[in-house]
Amino acid sequence: MAGDAKPFEFAGPAILWHVFKMFWATVFAVVLLAVDPFDLDRGVGERGRAFFYKIAAFAYPEARSPRTFVVLLDDAYLNERDLAWPLPYQAHAGVIDLIASRQPAAIFIDFTFIDPRDDEGVDYLVDTLRRVAERTPVFIASGNTGPNTPDAREQIQALEAAGVRFVSITTGADLGDGRGYPLATLEGEPPPAAVALYERLCATPGACAVSAGAAEMDIWWGVRRRDDFNCRGDQEAVCARLDINPIERAATMLASGLGVLTPDAWRLVDPVTTPYAPWASVSDLLNGRNAAVLGPRMEHAVVIYGTQLSYTGDADISPVHGPLAGAHAHAMAYDNLVTLSGDYVRAPPALDWDRKAHMVQLTCILAALALLARIVLSLAFKPLRFNPDRKTAAFNVSDGLVLVIGALVIAYIEFQYMRIGPMMWAPILAAAAAGNVLADVPWASWLYRKAAYRLLAGNRAWS
Repeated sequence: MAGDAKPFEFAGPAILWHVFKMFWATVFAVVLLAVDPFDLDRGVGERGRAFFYKIAAFAYPEARSPRTFVVLLDDAYLNERDLAWPLPYQAHAGVIDLIASRQPAAIFIDFTFIDPRDDEGVDYLVDTLRRVAERTPVFIASGNTGPNTPDAREQIQALEAAGVRFVSITTGADLGDGRGYPLATLEGEPPPAAVALYERLCATPGACAVSAGAAEMDIWWGVRRRDDFNCRGDQEAVCARLDINPIERAATMLASGLGVLTPDAWRLVDPVTTPYAPWASVSDLLNGRNAAVLGPRMEHAVVIYGTQLSYTGDADISPVHGPLAGAHAHAMAYDNLVTLSGDYVRAPPALDWDRKAHMVQLTCILAALALLARIVLSLAFKPLRFNPDRKTAAFNVSDGLVLVIGALVIAYIEFQYMRIGPMMWAPILAAAAAGNVLADVPWASWLYRKAAYRLLAGNRAWS
């Protein structure tokens, strides 16, 4: 009888129960990921990624960040000078000259000059770029869209002889959602902007090479914790809350999520609204009072000159900061390469695995870890030794804990050591949890209950 059984023998039914249940739970989880009827791949992945980076943003190793500065051409500049888009070449030349006067480490111009429009100011722009390139590395966004396509109009293309370098601004497969940033140099195209900056400005020449077939980067969006540069004017109230720890940040996120249920006056303001890279508009730089503060920030910094116009659509979605001008994606990608010493976070899985294949693999690993943990629990703790006919409350709690802890361990290993982004591993917890629930439906539990009884039949110690 059960009362005469030894403790190890008495755990037998529980162990068999775990084996059969985990088999069915794994089958259900794998089917959910493969068929994906509930958008686990993208839907859960995107939400999990956004949640992860809002917390991980405070763990970004900002002490090693390079000096960067983003200059944005905005609507105010066009309105103040009664200009229309596209901006006259002479106006571009004036902004570039202003930036160069501050002796930056490099200038990346996030504009393509492929348009052959009739503009007398093109010669003035060419002369300005040639003069600036004599003392400062200059990078210009390429308009190259395929083999044998020029990078820019003929006069500006000729500046390659003067040391001006053209770089690719082709977006990654998921850059619009704030995920992938391409690092591979495609045949017949110039290198990506962040890669060109990283390799050219390397402290040890030749030590910062990025392989031509490098996988897309999953940008690790950081937040400034000790730099109050962006806290000026109407930003002061927001920036007063920037210096917070990850626990407070998590509490703020939870409160924001529940904000729809509370009065407006009770809602907490999301403290991270300013981008990681310090920035200023062209209008700010031309304002004498602001220029005195902003100008020194460009000295010895990589300055990225881009656009933030309401009708150009050059914006990317950051999971931490929300919509940002595209120039900030290049700045953050360059910062990732320098700060992480080339050990960047990958967007696709390792070993060229298919996305779904990788997630199925992780789900199976999680199931195996969960089974092992439950066997140990069954052997070690008396409350978890039970008859297959009746699950205990303690076992239900252990189910959830094992899945959560196992998923967190996998997530930590994938991100910290394998450098794989959360889009690859965020859906597995949802799939594993759903599989665990489906394994408890009556017909499934009946199957593994019958199997356990059949295997244990005739053994009086477990009867």
